[in-house]
Amino acid sequence: MIPIEDLYPDFPKLRAAENRGCSTCKLLRHALLHRYNDKAVDEASVEWGLPREKWPSWDRRVTLKSQGGRTGEDQLFFEPSPYPPPDSQAGVWFRMIFSLHADPGDPVALSENIRRRPPSRDVLSPANMRLIFRWLDDCEADHAKCHHERLPRLPTRVIDVGPSDGSADVRLLVTGGTPGNYVVLSHCWGLRPSSTLNKESQLLQANSEDFERRIDIESLPKNFRDAILVVRKLEIRYLWIDALCVIQDSLSDWAKESAQMDAVYESAYLTLVATCAPTSSTGFIHRREYPVAVRPYENPGDPTIKGRYYITFQHSKSATWDYIENETVWNTRGWTFQERLLSRRILHVLPEQLAWECRTIDHSQNMEIPRKPDTRGYWILTKDQDPQPHAVPGYDTKYERWYWIASQ
Repeated sequence: MIPIEDLYPDFPKLRAAENRGCSTCKLLRHALLHRYNDKAVDEASVEWGLPREKWPSWDRRVTLKSQGGRTGEDQLFFEPSPYPPPDSQAGVWFRMIFSLHADPGDPVALSENIRRRPPSRDVLSPANMRLIFRWLDDCEADHAKCHHERLPRLPTRVIDVGPSDGSADVRLLVTGGTPGNYVVLSHCWGLRPSSTLNKESQLLQANSEDFERRIDIESLPKNFRDAILVVRKLEIRYLWIDALCVIQDSLSDWAKESAQMDAVYESAYLTLVATCAPTSSTGFIHRREYPVAVRPYENPGDPTIKGRYYITFQHSKSATWDYIENETVWNTRGWTFQERLLSRRILHVLPEQLAWECRTIDHSQNMEIPRKPDTRGYWILTKDQDPQPHAVPGYDTKYERWYWIASQ
């Protein structure tokens, strides 16, 4: 992309081109308005040691410059113009990252080695489900650390989601410890759980028998409803959610069940994480619709090879793992800390992609380089320090890991 000059903060040239039908201009302007409002620019300027009050002659002109990043990425730099501002001793720039995607089998995917596929608003789209099943199958077949030799016992209570076609009612099942596969939901209740979880969406002493007959799905918060849909798509019968499987107004049940959390999460076939949802009522399988630019492609060495590719804006400020560990509410909670540490397999649902963590390898849908589990960052409030991500050593026993965490 050749350098583009425009005026901050409304970018009228891009807006005019967007109105003429330019999908790339619409995407660029959306990205700029999302990332670089006045507050964001002020904060970034101060971070660079160049507060904007030191730019008295800045006439709000900016220059957009493109620079290729990793395979399948493009970086756009947004600079005040002139650059550096004449009244300062240094310049400041702001970076945005765009991802390139192509359809499977499209010539551009092969010629330019673009492995990312066009994003879907629907987490349960056929392409996403194929990817999830591939991660699960590979883990089951090849990862000795993640595999159980025999079916684990079910927790005290699970939610029976019924057959995958949704033809039966959802209900609470008291298992008696029978063997079976199940999924657990890891999520944030929110700052005020009472505002998102009503009596109909919690297991209480008064409604336990009603729940064993039928749970009204429509009365549940979005995260719970979404989890039921995901588990049905996975063709797994049972789901464990804390609010629905532990009696919330019984201290004795809480004491008994909370003492078994290690077994609940370690034995689960999969831990489904609503990573992008800060509260139970947010939901996580229907994503916001963001602009996507569609561009024609012609191979520079062979004009007969044609195709098309897609450009999207990365809304998070960080790559996948940094986003999970630094930008989500989920990774700052004490309960979710232990859930992540104990689970043998985790599926993260993020705002724009999926990510996988297991005891052997971590993968991202954005095709970032896979990483080993011992490089994950867990938020720990250490002595005399602000909370920050720490890698938890992969000790042989749970006691050794607990001792290390407690010693911090």
